[in-house]
Amino acid sequence: MKQFYVYIHKKPDGNPFYVGKGCGNRAYQFSKRTQWHKNIVDKYGRNNIIIEIVNCVNESQAFDLEKIYIKQFKHGGVCLVNLTDGGEGHSGFRQSQETKSKRSEKLKQFYASDAGQN
Repeated sequence: MKQFYVYIHKKPDGNPFYVGKGCGNRAYQFSKRTQWHKNIVDKYGRNNIIIEIVNCVNESQAFDLEKIYIKQFKHGGVCLVNLTDGGEGHSGFRQSQETKSKRSEKLKQFYASDAGQN
């Protein structure tokens, strides 16, 4: 039986930037990520990214917990690179041009605010 979990990728200062649902070694794979995610990893270095794991009873619980974490972080003002609110995975996910434009604008704001923190 697969062990599902929720994982949180954090910057070296402990601030989360991504929440995901996975099993196996998904939390430790850094391929097949958005460019935004890759940029953060490149900025801080793969070995400096903190990975927090929360084991779940089943996949359904993992999806629910993923949504809860994303909602709580965003409500608390944390800028996550997640493209969705979680709970559905990205199989076959295709972004509209409008979504791509919004994401681009959000990236610009993120990098402007992140640059001021260093």
